[in-house]
Amino acid sequence: MFFGLLTLLVALAISTVAAYYSIVGLMAIFAGAKLAIAIMGVVLEIGKLVVASWTFQNWKTSPVSIRSYFIVSVVVLMFITSLGIFGFLSRAHIEQSSPTVLLEERVDRINLKVEQKTTQINRYQSRLDTLDDALQRYIELGAISKGLRKIGEMDNETSLLKIKIEGLEKEIDDLTDKKYGLKSKINLAEVEVGPIRYVASMIYDE
Repeated sequence: MFFGLLTLLVALAISTVAAYYSIVGLMAIFAGAKLAIAIMGVVLEIGKLVVASWTFQNWKTSPVSIRSYFIVSVVVLMFITSLGIFGFLSRAHIEQSSPTVLLEERVDRINLKVEQKTTQINRYQSRLDTLDDALQRYIELGAISKGLRKIGEMDNETSLLKIKIEGLEKEIDDLTDKKYGLKSKINLAEVEVGPIRYVASMIYDE
């Protein structure tokens, strides 16, 4: 008696949980008609239990055609339940993956900014090299006095370029620190969604 009651309670618990997740999943798949899907899901789940119970109790007395029809109906309803549960899990996967995608987009934007600032640094450094080459040519030609005058003329520009380079390098360092922080969050998020992605990859890769 106790075992029979326990079996009944477990069966009802499984059916209730499966029905809940199936209905929620179907509502996620067909989001445009949530109320209609909820009503349909409840009716189908109740119908599945009633049909399965009736078929079991009247297996010996019911006609073969009726039994066959009910068996096919239960199988179809089980497929719909499985589809709803899959929809629920898929929605959970998407919700878990969305923060990771946003973080990766922020990392990409940071990488783009770093590239742009690196290009600016290279441009400024190229200008400094040009000024140094010009001064070196004056020295090689023996025009020391003219070279000294040029040093005075180029000193302000050289100092300004160096200040700009130092500022850009500091900005790159700050962006790099932010990127490492975001990557740490991405790694933590990937650990959380790892099992879901593993299951999804097994399903979709096949």
